Amino acid sequence: MSHLGTTNSSLNVTTLRELARKDLKNVLDSVRGKKCLVLDPNISGPLSLIAEFSLLKDHGVEKVGYLQQGPVETELRSLIYICRPQLNYMRYIAEHIQHHQNEYLENPLAQKYEYTLFFVPRRTMICQKVLEEAGVFGEITIGEYHLDLIPFEDDLLSLELDNTFKELYLDGDYTSIYYVARALMKLQTSFGLFPRIIGKGDCAKHLADMLIRMRREVAVDDPSPLSISQSVDSLIIIDRSVDLITPLCTQLTYEGLIDEVFNIRASHVEVDSHVVGPPPTTTTTSTSTNSPSQSQPTLQPQPKKKKIALNSSDKLFSQLRDLNFAVVGGVLNRVAKRINDDYEERHKAKTVVQIREFTNKLGGLQLEHQSLKIHTGIAEEIMAYTVTPEFNKALEVQQNLVAGIDINTQNEYIEEMIDRHVPLTQVLRLLCLQSLVNGGLKQKGLEFFKKEILQVQEIIV
Repeated sequence: MSHLGTTNSSLNVTTLRELARKDLKNVLDSVRGKKCLVLDPNISGPLSLIAEFSLLKDHGVEKVGYLQQGPVETELRSLIYICRPQLNYMRYIAEHIQHHQNEYLENPLAQKYEYTLFFVPRRTMICQKVLEEAGVFGEITIGEYHLDLIPFEDDLLSLELDNTFKELYLDGDYTSIYYVARALMKLQTSFGLFPRIIGKGDCAKHLADMLIRMRREVAVDDPSPLSISQSVDSLIIIDRSVDLITPLCTQLTYEGLIDEVFNIRASHVEVDSHVVGPPPTTTTTSTSTNSPSQSQPTLQPQPKKKKIALNSSDKLFSQLRDLNFAVVGGVLNRVAKRINDDYEERHKAKTVVQIREFTNKLGGLQLEHQSLKIHTGIAEEIMAYTVTPEFNKALEVQQNLVAGIDINTQNEYIEEMIDRHVPLTQVLRLLCLQSLVNGGLKQKGLEFFKKEILQVQEIIV
């Protein structure tokens, strides 16, 4: 678990982290003996901020895997699934159980398994219905793991509900608002009631109304109601629909561009190992001229990925994260010079006291040096991305659209992007931005772009 740095936040989020850890321990201890933990891939990242593998191992977890299609291969008889209530995950679980049942029918000596499923943050009837229709509902013990607000930083909490916008505005499903309200109620039990709730947007109003209703219910049920918070002045709720333009524009801060290039997930980013270290050396072995393997093509190994934590525990990242990328290179250069000067102080250390002082600083210098190496490698990769004509032209189009300059003339570049097989998400990003700033797309233009995109996609397939 990555240590989170210290900020000036008035909320002690350690309390929330400890509550989540306690609930996780209870989940694991509900199944006796050694067990295999099968995680929703989207939960594994946030869960790593709460519990390290040693905690899982202390509570009987011998193996951890991702919930995906295909059989689960394990010698452990107890399987614990922790996942969001999504239909595809229910189908995967049903497939796992049916595979094991078929194995047992073919070989009565085969191992029988016990299955426990914990929904995050709560179960849904439709998921239970899928398991019933698959004929496996009776084989599973079902519970809930209330993983609510996850501390990413001492001043940043997240519910990690990736599909909330789609559910709210496309599906008309307001379940996620209920999840947010419950999480905020838990926050109030730790820090007191919010003195004032204000917001903007329809969904923000739904959330505020739900919070007020929950507070009234708690006041009725509990003779000793919660006191007003002394550390929180106001809860400000901002609906995403208030500003749809910002997430469509390219981020230009250092942290923003890391997200654009590498995709930050749960305060971590995965990069090729050569980005933050020397490239792996390849060795060749000589073979006989008559060897048949000489004519066989050699498969290049996939580059290994390295997971990098991006939070305030990294002092250099804290310094860089909100800077415009244009000035990051200069900051890295100054830090490199300072670290080099600090290392050179070892030549000036003559007395025992001076040597001891330098030795005491050495550990911190090595950590800084490693951090500098990592961020220099990441910055070089981002630089290679930002100097391309494609990036700069797309940025120019975005800025013109937002500024209202030659809005209709940007169509030529978008069409060119489609013809050059630029990733579809980049094309759709510009089209959505144009639609927002222009009050929608004209029907003729929309049909033209749809035709162009479909034709190019057919060629690619």
